[in-house]
Amino acid sequence: MDTCIQTIIDEGFLFHHLADDGSERVNHRIAITDEQGTIISILSQSDIIAYIYQHREKALGDLRHLTVEKLGMCATPVFCIQSSVPAIEAFRQMNEENVSAMAVVNDQRVLIANISVSDLREVSPMSFEYLALPILDFLMYQNTHKEKVVANYTGDSLLPISCLASTTLEHIMERLTTNKVHRVYEVDDHDRAVGVITITDVLVCLLKLCSSNIE
Repeated sequence: MDTCIQTIIDEGFLFHHLADDGSERVNHRIAITDEQGTIISILSQSDIIAYIYQHREKALGDLRHLTVEKLGMCATPVFCIQSSVPAIEAFRQMNEENVSAMAVVNDQRVLIANISVSDLREVSPMSFEYLALPILDFLMYQNTHKEKVVANYTGDSLLPISCLASTTLEHIMERLTTNKVHRVYEVDDHDRAVGVITITDVLVCLLKLCSSNIE
């Protein structure tokens, strides 16, 4: 590619623009075009993270060993919701707070699951009633349905991907890439949700750290 990774991150993904509601947004996907302006591919934030992780030794050097705490990566506030709350209420709160996911916790704020707007994809008119179920039951229903229709379903999508303050940047990228998720929840020593690291957070961190390292 003619454009370096740093420029793609800065001007492609993190170029802030105003949404219709006046809030600032970043681009999660950008179009790749040929010289005639025809779209030939789509590049996502996940693609960039996977590429940098694959070439992490050359791209990051020792920076990849810096921890979440040292980097101050957990800048995105985590929105939590009790597992006993109806699923439809979780989606209402996500819409109200303008977030795409929430940490599902128990009474002790221990992280037990993740619910996101993508969980609505499996909801059909025939299954709309399941939105009235407690979040955990709704997610279990969703995963049971997926198990029937997805051949490579692993049965562990209820398990949220998490990290500690001592987790390194390299391992954050590995978890995002390997598990094909868009966020990693930070938990304390008692597995209580204290923050969330999104792919965008990682890109911001990389841009600040590695402006001269990523080629």
